[in-house]
Amino acid sequence: MNREGIRRLAAEELQLPTSTYRFADSENLFREAVAAIGYPCIVKPVMSSSGKGQTFIRSAEQLAHAWEYAQQGGRAGAGRVIVEGVVKFDFEITLLTVSAVDGVHFCAPVGHRQEDGDYRESWQPQQMSPLALERAQEIARKVVLALGGYGLFGVA
Repeated sequence: MNREGIRRLAAEELQLPTSTYRFADSENLFREAVAAIGYPCIVKPVMSSSGKGQTFIRSAEQLAHAWEYAQQGGRAGAGRVIVEGVVKFDFEITLLTVSAVDGVHFCAPVGHRQEDGDYRESWQPQQMSPLALERAQEIARKVVLALGGYGLFGVA
C-alpha cells in the first residue's frame, strides 16, 4: 500500500476527513512530525500492510525504537514514514467497492482487529449503523471514482 499517495488523494484532493498527519524521510524529520502532532500518535512505513513496522507512540522514550521498527517493516526497506494523530473509533472496516460499467457497488463491510499493531482477524459483515454505512459508502465511492478504472477496490 502506498500510504502517501492514498492519504494525499483522500485528504488533500478529495478533502475527506482524516487524522492529522505528516510525512518524514529522516529520523530528525520524524521527531519533528511527532512533536507537531503530539502524543499519542502512530508511525507507519509509507509502503507496508497488515501493521508491519507500525508503532503506537505514547512518549518520547519510544521514538528511537519506533523509527527503527518502521525502517525494518517497510516493503521497500528503509525509507519514508507517515506519523498520524490518533482518532478514536468504534471499529475499523474495509469496504469492498466494485467500480463497474453500470456504477459503483458495495459488499457488506469487513471488520478488522489488530493487536499491538499487527493484523489478527477479519469478519464479514461488520455490524454498523445505517448512517455510518451510508457515510462509509459515500467516502468509498469518492475514492474509487478518483482512482479511476473498473474492478474491486478495498477502501479502508
